[in-house]
Amino acid sequence: MKAAVYFGSRKIYADMVSAYKSLLVNSDVDKIYLLIEDDEFPYEVHRDVEVINISKLIENWFVPNGSNWGSGWTYIGLIRGALAKVFPDLDKILSIDCDTIVQSDVSDLWDIPIDDYYVAGVMEPALSRYSNGLYINAGVTMWNLKKCREDGIDDQMIDDLNRNKRMFVSQDTLNTVCRDHIKKIPAAYNACAYTEQTKEAKIIHFAGGIPGNWRELDAVKYYRDMPIDEIRPEKKIRMKTLDIIVPHYKEPWSLCKYLFDTIAIQRGILFDNVRVIMVNDGKQTDSNLTAKDLSDIERNYPFQTDVYFKPHEGVSAARNYGLRQSDADYVMFCDADDGFLNGYSLHLVFAAMQEGFDYLIPSFVEETFDEGGNPIIVNHDQDLTFMHGKAYRRQFLLDNDLLFDETMTIHEDGYFNMLVYTVAQHKGKIKTIGTPIYLWRWNNDSVVRNDRKDFVLKTYYNVMQTRIGLCCELKRREYEEDFRTAVCMTVMNSYYDFQKPRYNVPENAKYVKNAEKEFRKFWMKFNRTFYDLTNAKIAEVAQVARGNAVKNGMLIEKQSLNEFLKHIEHEVKP
Repeated sequence: MKAAVYFGSRKIYADMVSAYKSLLVNSDVDKIYLLIEDDEFPYEVHRDVEVINISKLIENWFVPNGSNWGSGWTYIGLIRGALAKVFPDLDKILSIDCDTIVQSDVSDLWDIPIDDYYVAGVMEPALSRYSNGLYINAGVTMWNLKKCREDGIDDQMIDDLNRNKRMFVSQDTLNTVCRDHIKKIPAAYNACAYTEQTKEAKIIHFAGGIPGNWRELDAVKYYRDMPIDEIRPEKKIRMKTLDIIVPHYKEPWSLCKYLFDTIAIQRGILFDNVRVIMVNDGKQTDSNLTAKDLSDIERNYPFQTDVYFKPHEGVSAARNYGLRQSDADYVMFCDADDGFLNGYSLHLVFAAMQEGFDYLIPSFVEETFDEGGNPIIVNHDQDLTFMHGKAYRRQFLLDNDLLFDETMTIHEDGYFNMLVYTVAQHKGKIKTIGTPIYLWRWNNDSVVRNDRKDFVLKTYYNVMQTRIGLCCELKRREYEEDFRTAVCMTVMNSYYDFQKPRYNVPENAKYVKNAEKEFRKFWMKFNRTFYDLTNAKIAEVAQVARGNAVKNGMLIEKQSLNEFLKHIEHEVKP
């Protein structure tokens, strides 16, 4: 969400009105907050504006007898230092003074990359020279609230404002506390007497004074007197769009039809905002879809479906192909033989889309059978292995080069999801849905489902391929701590894998031997990284890995971790 905030004491409430109206007219801001010192704002506000009485919150952070509050400054002058506290659910916000007028489109302000910065603003040359570093004017600043919270910068600024007397209050504090993590932006976004000179002023800031009374300027009066109902009268909430990408190989239409039918019954959404992209991983002559099937797909459903045929290259290549065809805001990757759990599954997804996310992780349910052959349903909470029901902001995937590795055709989803999750932790926004929305259907023809007990063991080459690939990619992206955690988790998962009873029955002996060889490749590549880990780190990861192993059939360890690793390194032949 694109958000902005103005704050001021009651004597400048009228200035707030002209300022915020100019921003509404000249940007695509979604929400503007007015922080005031009263329960009631004496002026009518636009529907995209929310008024908050900050006087009821301020003493949570600032003390009345502090170095700044009460010594010539009101608490309103301090609030910029606590924005990360005031808006705990926002990742980013534009802070803008009331003595400003936005005179041309500034929508791109929210697109300025500040992932590695606490705040961005326009330089003040004089104070930059005085302070021997970048010093910005606080009148127009874009805040990375998420990073401020993560690094404790909000607490540091509050402490500074309570302890240290500041000439320019929160402006001095932000330049002191955030030093070396401040991004300089063009002077056009804050044209005033103190900032760099610019020929193209997008935001006029009347700080420093101008001849006469700036409040009587035509531009100020124009926005102050502009009727509320004339601002964005045509504006409607643009519903985000979703492409559901379905890789298809030789599944018959009778098997795929369930997915299409469960999309068609969705409620609470507009089908104009949904498209299915079906990617046949093979030539049309090799497909089990008949001309009648393709005609039924086109005619019988309320949503658009585009069917593509491409050379057979595997499921990863098919998904990447579908992603390249997409132009939607968000994408999902669904298997052709699955479906949505109920008629409101996509309603939950669209609600999350409107709020905004980069990676959505919902729960899903699995059709399977118990040991006695009885059909059962298993719930999976926020699993990071399977694609089932997950959604992704398309541009986030593209901007961060998050694609499926086309050398992987089995367990490729685990590699992709763990990589997306890691990047989103650093650069994006992750949402979860606790309600199951997706059904992983039982398919009698699926090798994965029919050989579920031993599928991982029999495909350990592919397991290690994805884990080596993930660790190498995390290392390449310089996510060092995540890389070390991934190495540790792979070692501990594999150790507990080999302790499971199914790995110690005679009929699986040849598969175990091959699996040991595959793990040895991983171990010889990353053992130094593992040995550099602290015992505390290994114990932390081991607890998680063991819990998962017990859920999946492990009873008790038959050998210690050191015995297992010595066996792999010295007794297993390459």
